[in-house]
Amino acid sequence: MDQSMQTGREWRDLMRRATETPVARYAIAILMVAAVAGFRAAFDAGLGSGAYFILYYPAFVVIAYALGTGPVFVSIGVALLFSYFAFTEMEARADPTTTVRLALYTLSSTMVALVVIHVRDRLNALSQDLAKVSALTRGQADLFREHAERVSNHLQLISALLELNANDEAAGESARVLRNAASRTMLISRMH
Repeated sequence: MDQSMQTGREWRDLMRRATETPVARYAIAILMVAAVAGFRAAFDAGLGSGAYFILYYPAFVVIAYALGTGPVFVSIGVALLFSYFAFTEMEARADPTTTVRLALYTLSSTMVALVVIHVRDRLNALSQDLAKVSALTRGQADLFREHAERVSNHLQLISALLELNANDEAAGESARVLRNAASRTMLISRMH
């Protein structure tokens, strides 16, 4: 379990360092689009004419979540242009249905990207809120612990004073009552 957590931390650290600069984020996004285009080109005969658009959606989800708004929209544009010029036959480019498919692809890709970006932003906001609540909770727990310690110390002081007064009294009924009160106060202090 510790090894997998360490590996996860190392992976997140590597991804954070790799995506610190805008140039790196855009380069990674374009490389992901190129990888999908390469996959599409390798299986061109088996995939059919409409598959080149749908294959990009998983990459767009990852790019939107991991790399942000700018890289995902650049990758949508690059994928659109590359797929149009690399995989669309010349006679199909003049067909109005191709233009409609490109428009629908752009619209749906943009919507997917916006939804993923919104989800990512909400998760980040929730994470920040959780961190704030955790810090407040720890602070409140520390205050409660300090308060409980002070109450316990005060109860012990009262018990000691009652015991001291019991020792000053004659061996009568009042001394017994004071010792009993001191004993019960000490018990309350320990339970507290």
